[in-house]
Amino acid sequence: MSARRGPRVKPTIVTAGDVAYAERLRTAALKQLEDLRARSARLKELEDYMRRANAEDAAQSAPAPDETHDFFWARAWIQDHGGSIAAALKQTHPDTGGNARDFDLTQEARRLLKRARQR
Repeated sequence: MSARRGPRVKPTIVTAGDVAYAERLRTAALKQLEDLRARSARLKELEDYMRRANAEDAAQSAPAPDETHDFFWARAWIQDHGGSIAAALKQTHPDTGGNARDFDLTQEARRLLKRARQR
């Protein structure tokens, strides 16, 4: 008795047609791999471009530290002198009991807030 189990398996015979078909499959797979690598490289370039563009946009749109300080100063100045721009102008105007320096500061605060709103 032999130790063999299961049906007898014949060795595969590789023909010239099998070799040619395998070569065509290999060529097609390599072409797909090249296409995939090219698409991946293009995607990576686009991601890098978008990352740089977003960084540049963020750098241009972000206010400078002095501008941020000026904005908060202007907002606090208006709040301390009436709560609104119109009330602050009225309160600090020399004709209504204010002084010229405070009125100039109120006008500067109004200009800073207007510029911040336009962004």
